[in-house]
Amino acid sequence: MDESLIGASVDEYIKNKSTLEKEQLKASLGLAVDYNPDQEAKFINMARDSGLPLETVRNQPDDARRMIELNKFNFDNMYLQDWVLAKAY
Repeated sequence: MDESLIGASVDEYIKNKSTLEKEQLKASLGLAVDYNPDQEAKFINMARDSGLPLETVRNQPDDARRMIELNKFNFDNMYLQDWVLAKAY
């Protein structure tokens, strides 16, 4: 096999790979620009705490926050302590 062909193939591969990697990096950075890292961290924590998918939390953060707060209540204990109040609901 001709070594010049191998060298040319390797050079072409590296050139194409480099171009592909640059395009992938550009696409990744394009997506990253749209996200606030602090907000994204909050969404990740909310998704973990609520059990909701991350995309759902991103799209409906107020509903996710409300769900998390409701899940903090011990409704069984509330019922035992004040069954009249619990019965009203």
